[in-house]
Amino acid sequence: LYSAQGEVQAAEQSAITWDLDRGRSLPLRAMFRTRSSYRRRILAAAMGLIERNHLERELSLPEDWRESLKDNLFQENFYLTETGVCVFYPTGMLAGPEQGVVNLLIPLTALQSQLRRKL
Repeated sequence: LYSAQGEVQAAEQSAITWDLDRGRSLPLRAMFRTRSSYRRRILAAAMGLIERNHLERELSLPEDWRESLKDNLFQENFYLTETGVCVFYPTGMLAGPEQGVVNLLIPLTALQSQLRRKL
């Protein structure tokens, strides 16, 4: 967040993950086996991360944060790291606008059995 003339403005985030062999962008679902339960695995891992680290308090999440987590998991809101898949929720989608973008890093070990190929 930054302030310009007394107004609080939220930072935004975007990401494009590329399939370098094919030269095109890669949606989240393309990384996983057909008919895999990758979405359920990502959501379960994200919920566990939030609950284990007590992030619901730190981020001032609303009571219905689990529903928001499910409803706002979009194919384009992710990027890969060496250790996992980071899904992110734009400002106001999961937490209040004062929290900005919420990034949740899901370890590859939690998703390995669902992947099309080793990353």
